[in-house]
Amino acid sequence: MKRRSLMLLTLLMGALLGWFARDLVRPEYPKRWDQLKLNMTAEEARSVVPNLDTSWREMKGYDQTEVDFGYSYWWLGVSYNQEGRVSTIQKKYSDKRCGLMNKFIFSSSSSAQ
Repeated sequence: MKRRSLMLLTLLMGALLGWFARDLVRPEYPKRWDQLKLNMTAEEARSVVPNLDTSWREMKGYDQTEVDFGYSYWWLGVSYNQEGRVSTIQKKYSDKRCGLMNKFIFSSSSSAQ
C-alpha cells in the first residue's frame, strides 16, 4: 500500500511539474526575423520578412507581423527613419494565459542611434 501511494504521488508530482514547465518554455519565433538589420531599406526588410504588414506605417509609424500560437504570440515591429531605412527592430513575446491584462513577457529591441 505504501509503495502504491508513493508511486501515485510521484506520478501526480510529475504531472504537475510538467504542467508548470510548459509555461517556462516559450515557442520559437521565426529565425528569419534575426536576418533583419538596422539601416536596411523597407524593401530589403520585406524581402527578409515578406509578411510584414505595412498598413500600420501610416497610423503608428512601423510595420508589424506576428506569429500566433493560440495561447501566446510573438510580435515583430520594424520602424524606419526619414530616409526609409530600418531604425528600430522590436521582438516581443506575450502569453495570453497571464490574465485579462496580459503584458509582454519578453522583449528584445535594437535601434540605431
